[in-house]
Amino acid sequence: MDQPIGDPGDNRKVYTIKAVVAPEECGKKIAQTHPGAEENYVFRPLPGGCTLSDQRQILESRK
Repeated sequence: MDQPIGDPGDNRKVYTIKAVVAPEECGKKIAQTHPGAEENYVFRPLPGGCTLSDQRQILESRK
């Protein structure tokens, strides 16, 4: 378990986590990226040279 994910008001919010194959060119572009307004790293589309390997959706829930 890795926590915290999300903010206190994010109950039932879905996050997508993507695994990316990142050769040198892609890795440099990712390393130079800053998080957006919500502190998330968003790539649309993935930087050049990156290949999507897998992705999973994570449902935020609180007990």
